[in-house]
Amino acid sequence: MDDAGSFTEVVDDLKSLATNSRDPRSVRVGNVISALTDVIQGGVTPGKVYASTVTTLEGTLHQDHGDVNIMLDSLTTQTALLKILGVVVPHVSAATLGATIGLTSRVLRGVVSSSLSILVNDSQGSLLDTNDGLGALTTLLCETCHTVGEVLRNLTPSTVQEAAVRQLLTGTVLGLLQDTRQKVQNAAKNSLSGLLLMNSPRCHPAILKATTKYVNMHIDNYLKNPSNQNENQNMIELTGFLGTSLVSLNFTAIGGRLMTILVDLLNEESLSSPSRPVFVANSHGSTLKILTINSILSTILSLLEADDEVGKKNIEKINSFAARVLASLVQARPTLSFREGAADVDLLESGRTIYGQILISSSQRILNSTTSTIEIGAKLLPMALQHLLGLSRPVEEDSENSIAETLFLEVSQLLRVQMRTLLRDHPKLHQNCSRDCLSVLKSVIDSPFDKTYTPVLDCLALLLQQMKMEEEEVVKCIHSLIKLRCDDTTGEALQRQIDGALISLIQGIGLEQFWKIIDFPKLCKTSLKGTPNQYSWVIDVMKISGLIVSDNRLHLSFFQDEVLPLAREFDAIFVKGSTGTTICRSQVINLWNLFPVFCRMPADLDVALPKLAPIILKAMNDQRYPEFVTVICTGLDILASGVFDRKDELKELIDGEEGSHVRMEAEVMGQVSLKLLPSLFKLVDSLHDINSGSAKNPEDDNEMDTPNESIVEKDASGVLAVTRSIASIARVAPTAQIQRLFTKVVQRMLESSQSGDKKTVEKMCSLLALSQALVISECLDDSGISLLYRSLKPIIRTDETPSRIQKRAYKVMSEICKRYHSFVAEPERLKEVMELLSSTSATSQVSARFMRLKCLTFVVDGFEGSAVDIRQGITSSLIGETLLCLKDYNAKTRDAGFKLLLSMNKLHGSSADFIRMVAAAVGSKTSHMRSAAVTALSKLVFVLSSEDIDVHNMLPALLKTVLILSEDPSREVTKSMVVFVRVSVSAASSEQLEPLLSDILNGLLKYHRGKDRFRKKIKIIIKKLVKLFGFDALMPFVPPSDSRLLTHMRKLSEREARRKNTRRNQRRDDTRDYEAMADSDEEDSDDGRTLATGMTRMSRMSRISSGKTLKRGHMETASFAQSTKSGRTKSTTMRIKSDADGNVTDVKDLKTVRFSESPSDESDFEEDMEFDSSGKLVVHDMGELDSTNKKGDGDTIFSFKSKRSTTSERSALTRDTRDPTKKKKKAPNNGLGSAYKAKKAGGDTKKKGQKFEPYAYMQLDGRNYSKKNRRQAVEQMSSVVHRGNKRLKRS
Repeated sequence: MDDAGSFTEVVDDLKSLATNSRDPRSVRVGNVISALTDVIQGGVTPGKVYASTVTTLEGTLHQDHGDVNIMLDSLTTQTALLKILGVVVPHVSAATLGATIGLTSRVLRGVVSSSLSILVNDSQGSLLDTNDGLGALTTLLCETCHTVGEVLRNLTPSTVQEAAVRQLLTGTVLGLLQDTRQKVQNAAKNSLSGLLLMNSPRCHPAILKATTKYVNMHIDNYLKNPSNQNENQNMIELTGFLGTSLVSLNFTAIGGRLMTILVDLLNEESLSSPSRPVFVANSHGSTLKILTINSILSTILSLLEADDEVGKKNIEKINSFAARVLASLVQARPTLSFREGAADVDLLESGRTIYGQILISSSQRILNSTTSTIEIGAKLLPMALQHLLGLSRPVEEDSENSIAETLFLEVSQLLRVQMRTLLRDHPKLHQNCSRDCLSVLKSVIDSPFDKTYTPVLDCLALLLQQMKMEEEEVVKCIHSLIKLRCDDTTGEALQRQIDGALISLIQGIGLEQFWKIIDFPKLCKTSLKGTPNQYSWVIDVMKISGLIVSDNRLHLSFFQDEVLPLAREFDAIFVKGSTGTTICRSQVINLWNLFPVFCRMPADLDVALPKLAPIILKAMNDQRYPEFVTVICTGLDILASGVFDRKDELKELIDGEEGSHVRMEAEVMGQVSLKLLPSLFKLVDSLHDINSGSAKNPEDDNEMDTPNESIVEKDASGVLAVTRSIASIARVAPTAQIQRLFTKVVQRMLESSQSGDKKTVEKMCSLLALSQALVISECLDDSGISLLYRSLKPIIRTDETPSRIQKRAYKVMSEICKRYHSFVAEPERLKEVMELLSSTSATSQVSARFMRLKCLTFVVDGFEGSAVDIRQGITSSLIGETLLCLKDYNAKTRDAGFKLLLSMNKLHGSSADFIRMVAAAVGSKTSHMRSAAVTALSKLVFVLSSEDIDVHNMLPALLKTVLILSEDPSREVTKSMVVFVRVSVSAASSEQLEPLLSDILNGLLKYHRGKDRFRKKIKIIIKKLVKLFGFDALMPFVPPSDSRLLTHMRKLSEREARRKNTRRNQRRDDTRDYEAMADSDEEDSDDGRTLATGMTRMSRMSRISSGKTLKRGHMETASFAQSTKSGRTKSTTMRIKSDADGNVTDVKDLKTVRFSESPSDESDFEEDMEFDSSGKLVVHDMGELDSTNKKGDGDTIFSFKSKRSTTSERSALTRDTRDPTKKKKKAPNNGLGSAYKAKKAGGDTKKKGQKFEPYAYMQLDGRNYSKKNRRQAVEQMSSVVHRGNKRLKRS
C-alpha cells in the first residue's frame, strides 16, 4: 500500500479528466470520482474510496433497464466505476481486500451476468453493443476483466480462501474467454495471462488450479469429438491463450496432452479409401484441422522459446519436455500432412515453418542441457535435419520459398553455438553426430542441384569447419562443392552462394589447410589441358577470405614453398608462348595477389621474411609483370604496419614470450628494410617516365611548362602503393638508415632543382614523393624536417616552377603541417610559414592552389587548443586571403577555401565575432573583395544560422549592411548581394524580415531589368516573401514603376490555382461520366491480351477508339488550359512554354504563326499548339486530322481545305511516288557565308572582283541580335562556327 500523498495524486489525476479530457468516457470517470469523494466523510483514503466504489457499483446493478437511455446511462456509470476501482485497488491493503473479497466478487460477477443478460433477453442489446458510445457492453466487459485482474493480483494466499478466488475467476475472466466478441476475449486472455505470469508464490494457487481445470476441460471436450467444428474452434482459441500462459501452468501434463492431439492429427488417415490413405491436407475440413495443428505448434514453440523470468526458473523442466517433443516430432510425417490439398497454401507453409522451428528449438535446448539428454539430442539431430530438408520444399512448384531460408538460418546458429559447445565438451559424441549430419546435408549438392536448398550451403560450410579434414567424406564434400561451382549449368546467384560458403569454410579451417585439402596445384595442372583458368575463382575466394583476420595464422614460408612454385610453372608456360599464354600470365598475377593475404600477422615472419625478401625484390623489378609492384608493395605495407602496431601495443611489456616475439619481428623487419628501402626508392624513379620527352622534338624542350606537354606518370596507383610501403617500412627501419636515405634524397633534390630539363621534372617528382613518404612515416627529427622545409621554400615561392613539381612540394608541405605541427608552431617559424604561404597566393600554379589552402587548414587546425589571442591573431591574418579564394575559378580551390573559412571560424571561438570580421570586408575598395566578402557571408549564414542562435539574431543587421551594396555598379557585387539576400530570406524568421521589406524590395527591384538583370533569382526571393507575407503586404513597398511585376505574379498565381481546381473537378467529373466509362477498355486487366492469341488487331483498334471516345468526353468538360496541357507525347516539335515568367505569346501576330506544311498522322482535333524550330506557332488544317477523325459521331464530314492546300497535297503525293532511286537535288544553301562556298570542293573560294577575304570580314547587323531574332542569327552562324567544348578548343 502506498502512502497518502501518492494516493492523493492519483485521485487528483482522475478528477482532472473531467476538465482536461475530450473523451466522454474519461469525463464520466472524472465526474464519478468527484461525486464519490464528496460523499466521503473525513479524509479521502484508499479504503474509503474502495468501499464507496464497490457499494455504488452494486447499486447500479439493481436499476430498471426497461428504457434504453436509462440502460445506456447505467452501463456508462458502471464502466466509470470499474475504471476507478481498478486504479484504487493497488493502493488498498491486502487485509482489506481479503476481508471484503466476498462482496467485491459478488458485485463483479453481477456486472458480468447483468451484461450477458442484456445480450440474451433485451432485443436492443445489439444496438448497445455495436454503438461506439459511453457504456457499450464491450467496453464494460473489457474493463471488468481488467479490474478483476487488479483485484486478484493484489490478493495474498494468506488473506483469502481458495473458494472465493475460484468463484470470482470462474464467474468473470474464465467465462469471458469464450466470448464471441474478440475484444472481450482478448481482454480476458490478457488479464488471466498477467495473473499467471506472476507465478508462485505471488500468484494465488486457486488461480493456477482453476485455470488448469478450465484447460483440461476443453481438451477433454475436444478428445470426445475431435471432428466437431465447434470443438476445433474452441481448441484454436484455447491454444491462443496457452501460447503466453502455458509456461506458468503444469506444462508437462498439458503439453503432453497437446502433443498427443498433434501427433494424432499429423498421422490421421481417412478410412474411406483403404488402398490410398488420405492425410490431413487432403481430408474433408482440412483447413480447420490445419489451423488446429498450427495453433498447437505455435503453443509448443512459445513454450520452448520462453526466456523470461518464469522460463528461466523452469529451464530444466522445459529441456526435459523438449526431448519428448523432439522424439515425437521426428517420428511423425509432416510433409504428408502439409502438402498441397484443400487447405490454403499459406497455412501449409506456415505450419511447415513452425514445425521446423520446433525441431530446431528442441535440439538447441537438448544440446544445452545436462549430460543425460545431450546424447539423445546428438542422436536425434540428424533426423531433425532430414525433416527440415523435407519441410523446406515449397508446397507449390511456382511459389516463392522462404521456408528454407528461415529454417536453415536458425540451423546455422545451432551449428555455431550448440555444436561448438558439444565439440569442446564431448568431442567423441560430436564426431559421431557431425558425421551423421554431414551424410544428410551433403545430399543437397548432388547433381542436379535444387535451388530450394541454396541456404543449406552455409550450414554445410559451418559443419565442415568442425570436422576433421582427414576424413574422406569431408574431402569428397568439399570437392563436390567445387565441382558444382565449376558446372556450366550453375547460375550466377548459386555461384555467389557457393563462394560465400567456401569463404566461410576457409576462415574456419585456414587458407593453408584448404589449399592442401583441395590440392590446388593438382587442380590447376589437370585444367591446363582443357580450360586453364577454370579454377581461377578459387584464388579470388581465398583472397577475400583473407580480408578477415582469423585465429588461423598464415605462414610466409607456405607462400614461398607452395604458392610461388605453382606461379613459376604458369610463368614457364607463358614464356614458351604456347596456347593459352595470356591465361597463364593472368594466373601468375592471381597467385601473387595472395601475397597481401599471407602478410596479415604471419606466424613465421622472423624466419621466413629474410628468405623471401630477395624473391620479392626480383619480382618487383620484373618488366613482364608490372602488376607485381602494386601487389607486393601492398603486402609490405600490411606487413610493416602490423609489426609497428604490435610493437606499439606491447612496448610496455618487458618480459613474456609474446613481447619477445614481437620485438624479434621488429628487429627482423628492420634488418630486411636495409635491402627493401633502397630498392623501393629506385622503384619510385622507375615508375616515373624519365625518358618520356626523348621521343619529342628537341626544339620543344624550352616549352616544358606548357599545359599541352605535361608529363603523366606511367602508373599513378603503383607510385602511391610504393610510397605507402616506404612510409610503413620507414617506421620500423633503423633511424640511421632513414637519416642516410633522407639526406641523399634532399641532396639529389637540391641538385635537380638547378636544372630545368624534362628529365629533371620526373626526377623531382619522384624525389618529392619519397620525401612525402618519409614525412608520413614520422621518423624524421626536427633537423631533418628543417632541412626539408628549407629545400621546399624555393620550389613553392617561385612561379617558374613546373606545376607538377610545385603541387608535389605543397603535398609534402601539407604533411609537414599535419604531422609536425610542433615544428610549424614555433613563433619564429610560424611567422615564416604564414608569410611563405600567404605570399605565394599569386605565384601558385592552378593545380597547386588547392594544396596551398590545405596547408593553411592544417596549420589552423593545429592551434585549436592554443590561447585566445594566438588563435584570433591567426584568423585575422588569413581572413583577407581566404575570402579571395572563394572567388577562384577552380572549384577545388573554392571548396578548400570554404573549408579553411570554417576552420578559422572554429578556431576563432565566437561565430558572431568572426562574421563581424568578415562583414568588415564589405567596405573594401575593390569590387572583387566586396563580392568575396558577401559570398563568404552567404556561405557562413547558410551553414551556421540554424546551429548558432547568435548568428541567427545577426541576420537583420547583416541584411542592412549588405543591402547598402545595391547601389554598387559592379555586376559581380550585385550577384553576390542577390544570393546573400536569398539565403538570408530563407534563414530569417518573418519577424526579422518584416521591418526590412522596404529595403529588400527597393534594393532588389533595381536589377530586374536592363543589362544587369537577375530576374529569375529576384523572382524566387519575391515568391518566398509572398509566401511569408502575401501580395497585399508587399505591394506598398514596391516602387510604382515595378508594381506591374507583382501584379503579374499575382495573376499567374491565381491562374495556377484555378487550373488546379479545374483539374481536380475534371478528375471528379471523369469518374462520374457514364458514357466514357461504358466505352472505355482501359480497365481491361490484360490490355487486350488473351491466353490464346496475345494482343489482337481488334484489341488494338478497340484501345485506339476507346482513347478517342474518352478524349471527346474530356473535351466536353475540360477547360482550355487543361486541353492545351495534355498533348501528344511523341511530338518532336516545340510546345508552348509556360508563361510563368511573364512572356505572353501574341497568337494574332502572323509573324509568329505558320501553317503546317505536311500532315501529321498522329495529329488530332484537340491536340496541343506547337512551335516549329524558328519559334513560329504551328496551326494545323482540319484536313490534317487523322482519317479516323474525319467523321464525327454522325455522318458529317469536316473539310475546310482550300484549293491551294489541296494542290500542295497533290504535288506532295506526286513527289512521294517518284522513282526513289533517282538522286534528289540538294536545296540551295542560303546560309551565312554561302556566297564564298566552293561548289566542287570544300572550303571557301575567292572570286573575281571580290572586295574582302571570305574569312576576314562578315557584315554584322544589330537587329539580328535582339531577343526576337537571336535564335535565327545563331542558326545562320552555325554554318560558319561549330559549337564545341571550350576546354578542348582551348587546348
